[in-house]
Amino acid sequence: MTARFAANARVSALRCAAGGALATLVAAATLVAGQDARACSCVTPKPLPLDAKRKADAVFEGRAYGQTIIGNTTRYSFDVDRYWKGDLPERIEIETRTQSAACGRTYELGRSYVIYARKNKGRWTDGLCSRTRPTVAAAQDLAMLGEGAVPNKAEPDEIESFSPEGDAPVEPPRIDVPIGDPSGAPPAAAPSKRGCTTAGGPSSEHFGAGLLTLMLVCGAVRRRRR
Repeated sequence: MTARFAANARVSALRCAAGGALATLVAAATLVAGQDARACSCVTPKPLPLDAKRKADAVFEGRAYGQTIIGNTTRYSFDVDRYWKGDLPERIEIETRTQSAACGRTYELGRSYVIYARKNKGRWTDGLCSRTRPTVAAAQDLAMLGEGAVPNKAEPDEIESFSPEGDAPVEPPRIDVPIGDPSGAPPAAAPSKRGCTTAGGPSSEHFGAGLLTLMLVCGAVRRRRR
């Protein structure tokens, strides 16, 4: 009788210990879930696209291409394809908390999103409480927001041609060739009144000798006429 009582007591003790451990685990899980819920509490349901646009400081569609973690903050770089609010440049950086418990949002690099961003101390931010979503899941947003605006692209600098006077390039002088003489040689000199004719211009090497010979010939012709 005494042995049976002792065995029942041990079984009861084991059941009590097991029940206490289970209760402790449940309480701990509830506490953690409660802390996460209190850490990131969002208003549900989320606002419709036009209401979300009114509350946001910038609304755009962009593709994430870079990620940098700085402490408890993650900074994502986006190429902006178009925007509906904010007059954004071609590229923008969005900051979010690294932990989801702090309402941090994760973007997949290379994927396109419709983002409803806020501005905090001069920086663009986003989190789980916004209406941000991938473009493939934003059919209602795109239908209500419309076409949007495309960021201005930087145009390459125009290359200016140089000219001495600052105007159009100067054309080199033209040389008119007399008709009937395709070689472009200068016309022959007219015959002199004394019967001496010079064909072409003076040569560069025999100018002196040719001139002396011409003078002698002209002198001989004059003597004969006298």
